[in-house]
Amino acid sequence: MMEVTKFLTELAVIDYFFAPKKKSCVGLAALLTAMDGVDEHRLSGESRRIFMRNVYEQSGIDCHSEEVQECYQRLRQMYYEGGVYQRQQEEDYQRQQEEDASAQMEQKRDAERIASVSPVSVTNPSVNSYPPAPQQQQQQYHYSNPNPKP
Repeated sequence: MMEVTKFLTELAVIDYFFAPKKKSCVGLAALLTAMDGVDEHRLSGESRRIFMRNVYEQSGIDCHSEEVQECYQRLRQMYYEGGVYQRQQEEDYQRQQEEDASAQMEQKRDAERIASVSPVSVTNPSVNSYPPAPQQQQQQYHYSNPNPKP
């Protein structure tokens, strides 16, 4: 959303229509236009209304004022009808497809790696820290009976 807002403000700089307008109104109109391009599930209508109310409470700028609406309509026209929005949507879609494909390849590579890599022992196999098994103890020690039977 910030990238679109920046782009819209750059468009406003090159259009004489915006020269006599308050810069704060142009900036707010750019934000509102960028918000239009965000899906409802990512930015709900309620969140938009809260944003507009907060703008008014903090700055005294009414999002529905004539000047903001004129700037909004002009930016919207430049952005949507000029084909910029469509190109950005296509680029975003292509970028998302590439990210999804990359993530799938990485998951596949990780799955193959897990299946093909055996665990590595962290202990030195020549050092046995466990006591010898009972069979080994009997073999290691030779007991002699002090009272052998004849």
